[in-house]
Amino acid sequence: MHGRLSTVEHDDSALFAHIPRSFELVRYLRRFLAYDHLERCWHAVATGPLSARADDGAWLERMAALLQATPEAPALTHGARAEPVEFQLELDREAYRGRIRQCFAQIGDGETQEVCLTNLLRVRIELDPVELYRHLRRPHRRAKVLAVGEDMVRLRMDLLDAVLTQFPAVDG
Repeated sequence: MHGRLSTVEHDDSALFAHIPRSFELVRYLRRFLAYDHLERCWHAVATGPLSARADDGAWLERMAALLQATPEAPALTHGARAEPVEFQLELDREAYRGRIRQCFAQIGDGETQEVCLTNLLRVRIELDPVELYRHLRRPHRRAKVLAVGEDMVRLRMDLLDAVLTQFPAVDG
């Protein structure tokens, strides 16, 4: 996602086959809360059509009240989990190296301006995703937590993104 909350773009090529289609849910976000790490404040954002202005306004009011009533987060505690957490990489070492070779081939053929070498880290665990986010080694201004509730897509998915990568821009 590389810092874009509003869109996730990829084509159907093999280079992007490992990115779950569920990430496309980000395209349909109409309302969300965003935390500004630089200013240390929350923003409630509604991007609905004009016809939803009244509903969006009511939601924004509820979120403002909720944020103002929410106490400061408690200090972090470390090491409270008794059992180890096991993570799985989406691509093993050889598959990831194969992806790198594909990227080099496409670059050599002049077929790409930007490549994706994302390797997802997955875990199934009962925990608070916001608390996990607070434990990230170096949260930064483009990091995000995206929680999609069961009422939207009949599943619960939490996406924590702390990618520091930003693609360079070349002018000329």
